[in-house]
Amino acid sequence: MMFFLGVGMKKIGWLREYDPEDVKLAVQAAMQMADRFGEDFGIGQDLSVKPLWSLSEPPLEIIRCPERVKKRVKTKIYRVIK
Repeated sequence: MMFFLGVGMKKIGWLREYDPEDVKLAVQAAMQMADRFGEDFGIGQDLSVKPLWSLSEPPLEIIRCPERVKKRVKTKIYRVIK
């Protein structure tokens, strides 16, 4: 089974492990959030969509923010020590 997405027809190889509708929904949500918030988002192992900087494990897919809406401020990452 092959899954192609977007204008560039990018092939997503990890689709076989998940329901195609869930994958489509996660990718669409990540694209909208990247566009709205002006930063890059990642799709986690459980198909959750989070800002790229907040993921604790390698993402399945990275959705880049379009350059036209990218934040012009550098993001500061703070580490919380428990």
